[in-house]
Amino acid sequence: MHEIGTALLYAAFLATLGNALLALGGAIVGRLGPLGAARHGLLAILLLFVAMDACLLHGLLTHDFRNRYIAAYTDVDMPLAYLIAGFWGGEKGALLFWGTSLAAFSAWAVWTNRTQSPRFLGYVTAVLSFAVFFFCLLMAFESSPFETFTAASGPDDGKGMNPLLQNPLMAIHPPSLLTGYIAFTVPFAFGMAALWTGDLDSQWLRDTRKWTLVSWLFLSLGLILGGAWAYTELGWGGFWMWDPVENAGLIPWFTATAFLHSVMIQERRNMLKRWNVVLVCLTFLLTIFGTFLTRSQLIDSVHAFADSTLATYFLWYMAGIIAVAAASIGWRWRSLRAEADLDSAWSRESFFVLNNVLLVGCAFVVLWGTVFGQISEAQPVQDLYNGLAGLLRPVGIELDPLQGKVQLGEPWFNRVMTPLGLVLLLLTGIGPLISWRRASRKNFEQNFRRPLVASSLLTLAAAVGWMLRTAWQAHAWQGVPIGQGLRDTLDALGMTEFWGATCVWFALFVVWTIGGEFHVGARARQRLHSEPYPLALAMLTLRNKRRYGGYVVHLGVVLCFLAFTGNAFRTYQPEVALVPGESLDVGGYTITYAGGREHWEADGAYASAQARMLVRDRGEPLPAELLDRARALLGVAGTAQPGGATIAATLPDDRGRALVSRFQVGRLAARLAVHEVGPAGSHALVMTIAPPFQPVVQASPQALMRAIAELKAWAKDAAPFAVQVRTTPGKPEFDVVFASDADRQQFVAWLGGEALPGVEWIGVNGRVQAPQGKVCVDLVLAGSGLMLVPEVRNYQKHQSPTTEVAIESAILHDLYLAMRPAQGQRHVSLLAVVFPFVGLLWLGAVVMLIGGFVCLLPARQSASETVPQSAEPPAATPPAPPVPA
Repeated sequence: MHEIGTALLYAAFLATLGNALLALGGAIVGRLGPLGAARHGLLAILLLFVAMDACLLHGLLTHDFRNRYIAAYTDVDMPLAYLIAGFWGGEKGALLFWGTSLAAFSAWAVWTNRTQSPRFLGYVTAVLSFAVFFFCLLMAFESSPFETFTAASGPDDGKGMNPLLQNPLMAIHPPSLLTGYIAFTVPFAFGMAALWTGDLDSQWLRDTRKWTLVSWLFLSLGLILGGAWAYTELGWGGFWMWDPVENAGLIPWFTATAFLHSVMIQERRNMLKRWNVVLVCLTFLLTIFGTFLTRSQLIDSVHAFADSTLATYFLWYMAGIIAVAAASIGWRWRSLRAEADLDSAWSRESFFVLNNVLLVGCAFVVLWGTVFGQISEAQPVQDLYNGLAGLLRPVGIELDPLQGKVQLGEPWFNRVMTPLGLVLLLLTGIGPLISWRRASRKNFEQNFRRPLVASSLLTLAAAVGWMLRTAWQAHAWQGVPIGQGLRDTLDALGMTEFWGATCVWFALFVVWTIGGEFHVGARARQRLHSEPYPLALAMLTLRNKRRYGGYVVHLGVVLCFLAFTGNAFRTYQPEVALVPGESLDVGGYTITYAGGREHWEADGAYASAQARMLVRDRGEPLPAELLDRARALLGVAGTAQPGGATIAATLPDDRGRALVSRFQVGRLAARLAVHEVGPAGSHALVMTIAPPFQPVVQASPQALMRAIAELKAWAKDAAPFAVQVRTTPGKPEFDVVFASDADRQQFVAWLGGEALPGVEWIGVNGRVQAPQGKVCVDLVLAGSGLMLVPEVRNYQKHQSPTTEVAIESAILHDLYLAMRPAQGQRHVSLLAVVFPFVGLLWLGAVVMLIGGFVCLLPARQSASETVPQSAEPPAATPPAPPVPA
């Protein structure tokens, strides 16, 4: 099959080149025969790509490890879903996915616009064919997905996919982002055809509006899925850290959003023609730049292809795009002159222009921050900067010298992007309130007064409520008087709180204005059609999909901004070392470590190290039922700190140590086993790895060290008799030496005995001084709180462990736990974060996608269903159809 795939690849290479030249020649000379043949040629190219896909999928599903790509990214243990995801999981497969998708989009775009001028479609076909040809070129001569091992038949098993990518979100994220990149090729092709034919009216914008929306939707989906994957998989405590490859997808998203807004002005007023063709070219260039960035080896990122050799090809491709686009725009520059001017700075057109400038400004801020590390590394740049710093020093401006590579990290991006983002948020609420052409002062005051007053009062109430809540928490948790807590809260206010309050203010303003648009329109439908309010609201949206779908997208943006604000106010507890029975406080929670578990997961071929964390509300006492259970087990009453799950008690020494030993030694039975009994008179046992635990140790040798560390800790702190544990470096066998045969027999009985029912953990508390003949124990019972289990996985075929976080989602926040087991120690390092409003990010993303989908639906509106102009708010005269922002 791989030989067939290679033959098909070379056939596609020749076919795309020939089709591009045929379409270009036919368009130049205006002959219909070659133009028709080129349009049908796109279908033939698509069939070639589908056949290549079938060849690669056959190899993936049959584990044909003769193929280098399949051997590098799959193995026999991978589930079917991840085998299929292996199609695009590596660079070579992603190129084939790009080529197939682009061929399909090209054929569909040309077919659905077949009534267009044949010459115009000829240029479109030529541009699309050349784009497909570029990816055929990469696969045919540099990165073929059908390359096989030449000296052997291939390995018996593959390396498998990177464990970080074996996640349902990551199976969808790459094709979503790639589809967003690919789909924007269609608007670029139509824009080039408009420039080359001179058909510079708004028709090419209308023809490609849905393709732009498709690109925007998939870019949005890819970005949000990437954030969700980072949030749930990487375990660093966030969903966005301005990673260079994350930024590479965000940059064209900004310019595509700007393009979606600016096309409305050209359609309505025949303005911004130059701006629109520049935007469509720029966005397409940035989609290629994003692909180049992941393969350039200029950046360090978990997403990047470290071994890619395609950077030079993409550089030449981008250079060609720039040259062709610049020459074409320069050629038609005079013809692209606007047919109308802005009538007033206080008009919807002006605010759309401002919106566009800010969106493109955001794109270039992110671009600058992403590549600044490479720019600052260049010696000429350092010399220029240091020379400028020397000139400014005499006038009192001190600049630190630039002496090496400077990477602009998350704090820089947040500091620069926050004010820009907030202005964009405000504009989403101002747009519906301002008229086209010119807004009078009376119109301005009438439309803005109520939303401004309402949002201001609600923001003030929210700010006062937040300060009172903060003061109350300080009183409840730390005993700080309410008045002192309020003063401390006011003293601690800074720019974070200022930006947060501003975001809430603007968000409420936007919700009020957009909600008003929906409400007034729905009431008008009620009067006209006697419909129930919910039905009137739904029909209003469906009868004017472009306008109200855009409003739905804006509501999703508001929710996302509130989530960003919550991220700035998260309660972050850096990694803390915990041993079983210990607790920590974070936000309104107390988290108690109830011990770890390690086992082999055969289905996923990985060793799982889990930390069992009991979560309780901070300051909440343990129920009496749990204290009664503890008393029945221990024989004495115990006490518990408010919020914690640990019950402390003082027992007779022999009984307490026997209980602890029964539990702790019994827990070791799954990991350690008796290899042989020592020589007569030695009172020793030779112990080794228990058979079920051997795969765990093979994947993670530190697991054996942790088990031995637990045994040593028991021998030192809890054993009721003298025990020595003697290990030899590099050997899995070790000696456990007792003072007598009776002690050894008791140990063996504990090792094979029943665990204590209903007990998560019991251990000796060596930090508390017990009376003579007594011992202090800490007990954690099952059911003492919500159990969260963060996890670390060590895969047999991969060196780097992966983190599986534990998340408990409430209505207004998430509790986020990630852990890392210490090498050779019994403690774990726990990262605990309370994220306010993070659920609004995922909800906002869903709302945005729903709104975008509504905008994509076919427009069918009859005159009888149109809401009268008089029913619209004064600001919407005449109504404008916003699209995603």
